[in-house]
Amino acid sequence: MRAIALYNRQGERLLTLREAERKGYGSAYMLKQRIRRRQLPACKCGHLWLVPEAALPRPVRRRSTRKSQKRRPRGH
Repeated sequence: MRAIALYNRQGERLLTLREAERKGYGSAYMLKQRIRRRQLPACKCGHLWLVPEAALPRPVRRRSTRKSQKRRPRGH
């Protein structure tokens, strides 16, 4: 099934939290925290939160899935 693009009256594209998470703007949980703290404008439509794409910060770089290795102390 293909997603439908939503726009507000000003012509800004609206994303659901799940779409924003897939695009790399952070986890849905983190975005919801920012909405509660009023750091991110959003509106609720039914059970979905919609945020303007222009209000989101730049996408974050994905972290490596490898476990980081502990550094050995110098001299050994």
